[in-house]
Amino acid sequence: MIQVTTLGNATFSTKTVKPGWYDAGSNSTNIYLVPATPKINVGTFNPFHFCLDYGSSPQLVQIKWWANQEVVCDTIMEFACENCIKIVEDSIWCENGTYKYIFKWKNLDNFDIYKLKPVNADPATALFSPPILNFSPPVYPNNSHGFDTLSISNVGAADSLCFQFRAEDINRGWCISDTICLQLPPCSSCDSVGFSLDTLMVMDENCCYSINIENNYDPNF
Repeated sequence: MIQVTTLGNATFSTKTVKPGWYDAGSNSTNIYLVPATPKINVGTFNPFHFCLDYGSSPQLVQIKWWANQEVVCDTIMEFACENCIKIVEDSIWCENGTYKYIFKWKNLDNFDIYKLKPVNADPATALFSPPILNFSPPVYPNNSHGFDTLSISNVGAADSLCFQFRAEDINRGWCISDTICLQLPPCSSCDSVGFSLDTLMVMDENCCYSINIENNYDPNF
């Protein structure tokens, strides 16, 4: 018997067992395949096909080979089905103590997208401005949009930020994007200012220096 199980946030949306095999019991996350013959013969077989519902990539499916009521072999297969929207191009930098994130994205779903909202941030304290991006006209299926801009603050000492986008249609139908993770460049005031020294040669003196001050943070700092 072959057991196929979805892991994480993936589930089976459709399952079709082909002739020569039987479905010995299945639900949205498991299917048990039994051959019409007493044993699985030597050779290559294609017993069924399936489609997945999923929240984010990657999607994981575990396959177990049962014999004599125990698992004798198993493997995990990884799929990369993209969902909801896809970030096509992006960039992040620090500007006056706040992160600026610009991105171009594509609508992978089958509805018109009127809104994007950052959700499920890690660190959870992160603040996004604006909190919701509105689009008029909407971004139609298979179309791209951007560059759009978000300001991000209140991430503390974190050196990375992960979040998702919730995309909504006009009737508040929605989908959730794959998780987006960004490496954060230094962004405190002290990370953007600096000091350096130049040694001076002054007659009759042997310990003289010139101090250089650099401000890349704010003209009013």
